[in-house]
Amino acid sequence: MEKIPASRFVARGRVLDLSWKRPGEAITAADLQAAGGASQGEAVMIYTGFSAMYGTEEFFYNWPYLDRGAADYLAEAGAAAVGVDGMSVAGFAGAEGFPYPPKVTREEVAYVHYR
Repeated sequence: MEKIPASRFVARGRVLDLSWKRPGEAITAADLQAAGGASQGEAVMIYTGFSAMYGTEEFFYNWPYLDRGAADYLAEAGAAAVGVDGMSVAGFAGAEGFPYPPKVTREEVAYVHYR
C-alpha cells in the first residue's frame, strides 16, 4: 500500500444517468457512451436509480450491471474508478436456493471485476 501514491486515490469524475435501465438489465458500452462516456483518469459513477430498491429482496439479486463490452469500454477509456448504486458492477451469478435466477456466469462476474 505504501508504494501507491495517495494521488492515485483522488480523481475528478462524472455521473452517468442510466436511470432508464430496468432491474436485471445489462448496461452496454453504447449505454455508457450515450450517457456521456468516460475519459482518461476520471472516475465514473453510474446512477441507475436502483438504490431506491434498497431494503427489498430484489435489491440483492436483480440490479442493472455492466456487461463485458461496458467493462472493456471503461478500461480502454482509462477510467480511474467505477462505481454503481447497486450491489455490484457485475451481474448476479446465482446461488443455490436463491429466488432469482442467475443473470450472468461466474466467469462473467470475474471478467467485469478484473477488467
